[in-house]
Amino acid sequence: MNEPVKFPVFPTLTLTLEHSLAIARRHWGLVAVYVLWAIAILAVLVFALPKIEMGRPVDPAQIVTFFALFFLLWPLYGASLVILAIVTHNEILCGAGDLDSATLGRGGSRVFGYILDIVTLVFAYFLLVILLLGLVVNLVPIVVGGARPDLPVAFGVLGGWLVIVLLLTRMSLRLPGRAIGQALPWAEVWRLGRGNTWRLIGGSILLSLALWVALGILGAPAQIAMTHEVLQGAMNAQGVMKMDGGLPPHIVQGQALLGLLQEPTTVSLLAGMWVGLEIAVSGPASVIVYCAFLSVVYATLLQSRPQASPPPPMDGIDPTF
Repeated sequence: MNEPVKFPVFPTLTLTLEHSLAIARRHWGLVAVYVLWAIAILAVLVFALPKIEMGRPVDPAQIVTFFALFFLLWPLYGASLVILAIVTHNEILCGAGDLDSATLGRGGSRVFGYILDIVTLVFAYFLLVILLLGLVVNLVPIVVGGARPDLPVAFGVLGGWLVIVLLLTRMSLRLPGRAIGQALPWAEVWRLGRGNTWRLIGGSILLSLALWVALGILGAPAQIAMTHEVLQGAMNAQGVMKMDGGLPPHIVQGQALLGLLQEPTTVSLLAGMWVGLEIAVSGPASVIVYCAFLSVVYATLLQSRPQASPPPPMDGIDPTF
């Protein structure tokens, strides 16, 4: 068996970030639509937030309405991000990605195929987790003995979960091919990722950390301002917070936060809008970065296959655009 080709992690991450910035600039209009859509969803949910007052029961109809909107709007938004994912894959692998049939497939066939693959991976994840829990909970006590083998069960679940994540991360290499209309069979995807599973996980973690730091810096002023407003509201509500006497500090802070949600001050309103912007940006940013990473890895590994057909052009997009 030939030695598996391993993609270089840090050059791949560098190229991923370059492509991601270029795609965000080229498709700024599409990104703006997603950001505005997420902001609109957040505004609807804030408006539908149940009215909570200390000492009074919450109207059940308001709770039902809020969660109905939550579980309707966010999944629709998440499914729509598939379009941005396909555009990202096509920009890197084919040199162009527009909102037309050449990118999305005839009648949006690539969109539905992409969603089907994601659903397959998610279903496989939950199925494997359920099987893992059943096996570990039932087999570990038999193997180690004892009435409460909690620690071995915990390690068994954690180790099994890590294996599941590794396997499905490797299988996610099918997504770039699906996005350009050249989906590889699952068995071929498995062979394509041979020797690169840990590199895929490591690269994904590093990219997630980079995004987390960037978004944390973006949202830091708002979080500091909101914390100050909550503490100030708590001080105004109870004078000076004391550990003994009156309500506990965390209850007072909770009351202050609820008060800001019901009757926001100017500072808390601006801070909340800033946090909402941070949340709205995180969705499309994460999709572009992770899909760009998968595309670069996919192209690198596909080019290394000895029997491979001519690989898709990864140099189709100019990162300096």
